[in-house]
Amino acid sequence: MLAGQRALLADTYRLKIMGAGELHLQDWFVPVLYQEEQDPQLFTALLPKAVQQLQDRDRRVILGDLPETPPHTFIGRSRDLLALERLLYDHQYAAVIGMGGSGKTTLAVELARWLIRTNRFRRTAFVSMESYTDVRGVLDSLGRQLLPDGESWSVAQFPDLKQAQQPVERALRDHPSLIVLDNLESVLPDATGKTPPEAAPIEVLFNLCRDLLKSDASRIRGTIST
Repeated sequence: MLAGQRALLADTYRLKIMGAGELHLQDWFVPVLYQEEQDPQLFTALLPKAVQQLQDRDRRVILGDLPETPPHTFIGRSRDLLALERLLYDHQYAAVIGMGGSGKTTLAVELARWLIRTNRFRRTAFVSMESYTDVRGVLDSLGRQLLPDGESWSVAQFPDLKQAQQPVERALRDHPSLIVLDNLESVLPDATGKTPPEAAPIEVLFNLCRDLLKSDASRIRGTIST
């Protein structure tokens, strides 16, 4: 074992990563872990079930309506994730464009979860434009995810859309939030300039996004299929 540790310490090169250079590791202690077979138990007691349920509820509130992580998890797209994270660091919005089924939504959801885990944002909200083709529905979904009233909140409580925006904008100012608008192709005009049936004029949605972006520390990310 000692000889193995010395060999690993003397030669830190492990492999070459395409596009990133050589990978060097200080992993000379690995033989010790391998010999012990089992890592020491760091936690010997679990939180009470009631506390765990409260934590799960708070986590669901923070993540809004984000889709669940797929069973195969998120593998092999770390560069795309890093590029998108850097883009949102310098800009208030970003768009991912690609063929249907290429994984745009999965990338967006994983980015949102990552930015929450790293405390870049406090809250996130997810709206699929396949389900909400008009601005009223979009704002209604955002309010239910971002406001304390939750599912009981509704745009219908206000005399007009402008007044309904105000509590959502205050929530964005109070808690830096990331908004994911998915499947934007459902409301975008096609190559001939024709808007999909029942979809509101895209200018109305863009005006809503502009208003929300005026709130401090808010970000919007969208996915579009081509």
